[in-house]
Amino acid sequence: MTLKIIYEKEPKINVLKFERSYYDLESRFNIKNFVRQFINTAIMKAMRIISDMDDSSDIIKRRNAIVTRSLSPFGVEWHTCGSISVNNIINSIKNEMQAWNNLPELKDWMFNVEFISLSAGNNTNYYKYEVVWSVPTESYPEPQVTVSVLFYIAVNFDYPAHYPVDVTYTFEASKFVHRLDMIFQPKWLYDILDMKTMMFKSFDF
Repeated sequence: MTLKIIYEKEPKINVLKFERSYYDLESRFNIKNFVRQFINTAIMKAMRIISDMDDSSDIIKRRNAIVTRSLSPFGVEWHTCGSISVNNIINSIKNEMQAWNNLPELKDWMFNVEFISLSAGNNTNYYKYEVVWSVPTESYPEPQVTVSVLFYIAVNFDYPAHYPVDVTYTFEASKFVHRLDMIFQPKWLYDILDMKTMMFKSFDF
C-alpha cells in the first residue's frame, strides 16, 4: 500500500479574488469622485444661472421691494402679481398707450383710460379697463367718432409674487385677442375709425 502525500499549493483563486476586490474598490472610488464632481459642477452652473437671472435688470427690476416686468416691445413696465393694484394698472396702461401715441401715425390722436370693473374667481382677480382713442380737430374739438380698446388683466394669486400678470386687449367689435408681446399696428385703430366714420356719415340726423 502506497501512501501519496499531496502538498496543496496556495490556491490562485484567492489571489484573483484579492486583485478583483482591489480593482473594485478602486473603480468605486473613481465613480464616487466622478459623481461628486458632477454634482458640484451642476450645482455651480445652477447657481450661476440664478445669479444671471437676478442680474438681468432689463427683464426684472426690483425697486423698493416692488417687482416690475417689461411685457411689451415698447419696454413698458408692469407690476407683477404680488404688487398689482387698480391704480398702478392704470399707470401701466397709460404708459403703454403713450408708446402707441409716440408713433408718427398717431401723433394727432388722443386717448383716455378708465377703470371698468374688477371680478374674482378661481383664486384670480380680473381687471377690465377701457381706452378711448379719438382724433380731435378744429372743426370737431369733441370728436364724433372714437375707437375703444378693452384691456383685460388677470392676476393669479397661486403664482409667485414676482410672476408677471396676464395682459390682453381687444378692439371694439372684434373678438381677436391681442397680447402685449405682439407688435402693435396703428392700422388697427385707423380701420375701426374709418369704418365708424363711414357709418356715421351715412346716417341722416
